[in-house]
Amino acid sequence: TGAFDVTVPGGGLFLWPRLTDDSLDADRLAADASAVGVEYQRGSFFPSGPGTDADRHLRLAYGDTSEELLREAAARLGRAVERQR
Repeated sequence: TGAFDVTVPGGGLFLWPRLTDDSLDADRLAADASAVGVEYQRGSFFPSGPGTDADRHLRLAYGDTSEELLREAAARLGRAVERQR
């Protein structure tokens, strides 16, 4: 199974994938992603209220990034995930 649940947005500037693999530490993933050159904002910075799972989301900007760079970022993020498995 995949590490994320992703709903493709109809527009906008951000993708908000949710970590579905409970064995992955969201804070460590941010650090591991940064180590391989991928920066994003953690969903925990955008809570919508108590009891939400905002900490299990990533806020990925895509609006001003080429498809080539997005593919490379996805591959790098995949490598960051693998560091925890």
